[in-house]
Amino acid sequence: MIRNTTNTSPGQEPLFLSKWTLDNLHGSTISIESQPYLLFTASETFRVSGFAGCNLITGGFTLSGVDSIDFGEIASTLMACPQYATEQDFLTALQEANRWMISGGQLFLLQGSDVVASFTGSTIDVAEEAGNMAVNGTWELSYISGPRIAFDALYPQQKPTLVISMPNTKATGNSGCNSFSVDVKIKDKTILFGPIAATKMYCEGSGESTYFDNLGKVDTWQMDDNNNLALMIGDVVMMRFIRK
Repeated sequence: MIRNTTNTSPGQEPLFLSKWTLDNLHGSTISIESQPYLLFTASETFRVSGFAGCNLITGGFTLSGVDSIDFGEIASTLMACPQYATEQDFLTALQEANRWMISGGQLFLLQGSDVVASFTGSTIDVAEEAGNMAVNGTWELSYISGPRIAFDALYPQQKPTLVISMPNTKATGNSGCNSFSVDVKIKDKTILFGPIAATKMYCEGSGESTYFDNLGKVDTWQMDDNNNLALMIGDVVMMRFIRK
């Protein structure tokens, strides 16, 4: 269930029905190219996921009383990027927060009476989200169009991967050489990637550049009869992935 609120108490439901985009952190307005955000889900346990400005994050949290909140350990991907300082401040604010409040379409996380972070909410289209989440998973590349070289020779050490976790709008993966993150937009059968941020290890051959080039070109996705993922330009398959 995409936005299951059956395990919530009265008054808690609004927390789970929006995507919360960070706009203020420790009293400072946040304005960066890729805004951090949080998504809260309630199924068997309460989970939080999102984007911290550089890396995808996920973890657990608890709610108690009228307004108490406690974030557990937050796990993240391990990309390095210019927004790293903002990300660390954001993760610190989550650990500091012990109260929450929603007012006027905004979520406030507080430490006692002090606001440590505030967010603006945007309602998520549940039906659209359900369709988008069909593409979620960890995918390993099995075919790529373009190079005149055998696939195993193009990726002799490690096959590229792609991790999609909608409604998170950042995908991650490995190019066969470097780890990367990339913005992803999905609507119906349209999918668009870019820009890509990657680590800077030296990579032999053209495998990484071919992979990144194709990711930047594809505009359509579909599942085959075996539930594997095809990324296409129009009707032309450019990349195929198997689910891991």
